[in-house]
Amino acid sequence: MSEKMAPAQLHFSFCRRFHFPDPLSKPVTVSRFNSGMDAPPTCAGRAENMQLSIRSRLIYTIAFMASLLLVIGAIGIFSLAAMNHSLRSVYEDRVVPLQQLKVIADHYAVSVI
Repeated sequence: MSEKMAPAQLHFSFCRRFHFPDPLSKPVTVSRFNSGMDAPPTCAGRAENMQLSIRSRLIYTIAFMASLLLVIGAIGIFSLAAMNHSLRSVYEDRVVPLQQLKVIADHYAVSVI
């Protein structure tokens, strides 16, 4: 059975599961700007843990996808070359001898008649 958790408990378990610091453990300070009312709990330190900018992440993602595209393309070209070689061997080993047997069979049929 799943138990329903309060939003603060759910948020705390999420932060603890992904090793973010506990946002509720920070001391509450009252100043004239926040008047003692805190914002909803957030995963404190999450912004500090993300060191790459969006531009860097986009560049790394595009570079990874381009390299993946090159690897898949190279695998495709090599497999096409292997398939071409195998089809050429089928043609040379099976089709050409059948043509030669046809010529021999035709000559034999002409000589019998």
